[in-house]
Amino acid sequence: MRVFITGGAGYVGSAVTVRLSAAGHEVLGLVRTDERAERLRRLGAEPVLGDIRDPASFIRPAADCDAVVHLAQAQGADRAAVDAAAVEAFIEAGDGSSRLRAFVYTSVLFVLGDTGAGPAAEAHAATPPPFAAARAQIERRVLESDDGSLVRAVIRPGMVYGGGAGGSVSELFRGAVEEGAATYVGGGRNRWSLVHREDAAELFRLVVERRASGYFHAADGHPLAVREVAESASTAAGAGGRTKSWDLEEARSVLGAFADALCLDQVADASRARALGWAPARPSFDAAAAFAEWEREERADVQRFG
Repeated sequence: MRVFITGGAGYVGSAVTVRLSAAGHEVLGLVRTDERAERLRRLGAEPVLGDIRDPASFIRPAADCDAVVHLAQAQGADRAAVDAAAVEAFIEAGDGSSRLRAFVYTSVLFVLGDTGAGPAAEAHAATPPPFAAARAQIERRVLESDDGSLVRAVIRPGMVYGGGAGGSVSELFRGAVEEGAATYVGGGRNRWSLVHREDAAELFRLVVERRASGYFHAADGHPLAVREVAESASTAAGAGGRTKSWDLEEARSVLGAFADALCLDQVADASRARALGWAPARPSFDAAAAFAEWEREERADVQRFG
């Protein structure tokens, strides 16, 4: 297949790019800079220079592909509007293309809000928290009026870890190494549904290849209390299990609404993903292995960039 990807050089997107390329697919990736273009080439993809804010820069090459995987997120206050416009452009491209037949949109598990006892099913977000309401609305737009000509899917990764810089688990490692304690927001009793980025990438591959439709959760099925994740991250990083709680109000002043997202209690069901044959190679969070990956990539970045 010929697959067009946005965000293909990012934290999760790079793993998706590699996984699709390794499976024999021709991958085209949208990038804004020559530096990111070179990174995509190293990952096995062909760069397309453009900008997610400018649909005219990517619609033609996207329409000439069999599938689109949209992972990119613009930065800034207008990020939701930019995302919605990109989604509309991809849907229109599918309607006008004789080749494009699958569209995969990347959302977040945060749209579900607190799941309670859980596990939360792979379905539409009935009552998303205010900070995720726009994303939930885009999800619905992706899946509404699916007449079969453009098969559409929404993937919601949980808390992604693995590899180098990227994601909240990486920040726990960084805090343990640089400050002697892994810092989490709030009381830490809330649960995260986690997934290794390589396992998340495998779900993207399956959804693309099988042209699957509907909602899919990328979560390993072993949710952990945040305090427990922080303690194990601290231990793995050599900080003796020391952790530090960051007051939610103070965290909001720095992180904005993302601070509230980190305090959600989320247990996710991934039955639809597993029905596709998805079986995480890392069925639960292994802090020691994850830290070894993080440390290895951190060293590589120091050597690469000085």
